[in-house]
Amino acid sequence: MTGSGPKIREGASAILFSTDGRLLFQLRDNVPGISDPGKLGFFGGGREGDESFLDCVVREIHEEIGYFISPERFEFIGRYVGPDLWTPNSTLHAELFLAREVPIEGLTISEGKLKVVALHELERIHDSLAPPAEFALGIFLGRGGMSLVGDDHDGGALWSQTPRDEDSSAADESRRRTAIPSVSRPCTHKSGGVKHRG
Repeated sequence: MTGSGPKIREGASAILFSTDGRLLFQLRDNVPGISDPGKLGFFGGGREGDESFLDCVVREIHEEIGYFISPERFEFIGRYVGPDLWTPNSTLHAELFLAREVPIEGLTISEGKLKVVALHELERIHDSLAPPAEFALGIFLGRGGMSLVGDDHDGGALWSQTPRDEDSSAADESRRRTAIPSVSRPCTHKSGGVKHRG
């Protein structure tokens, strides 16, 4: 929007799994002017022009890891619409996706560094997670947004996630619910997993 009215920032990010089932994180540069410097987040960024959120995540992932993942490989798993804590007096609309079977060999990381983490290692790196990554993992693990941010920090935001597919296997559901119990600790920062450029 133009003028002095409310501003809306939009973007998309993705939880990426390697071919051997490990998570691919972006270790964010530790420089001033970006959100969550030095923390672990997921790859993604802001929407450009009239591109869809899916087009945005496809483009951003390709730009940031140097590997093209076709749109049909991305699964939408959640969205955030609410106050943008990085940009005052603004609203953030962020959409979160998931893609699997990303080969680590040959990735070219354009911003930050690649950090590869097995699910059983998440508790060990928990304090290094950027709040948006922590929230995204909560959605993926089936815990839902409000259990991560708590009722006292809602701030009028709307979090949603896609309903579970009726055909999901019991093993997949069990893995999502039991992988890291500590991720559900409260956090007060909600930026929807979108990387902010400085």
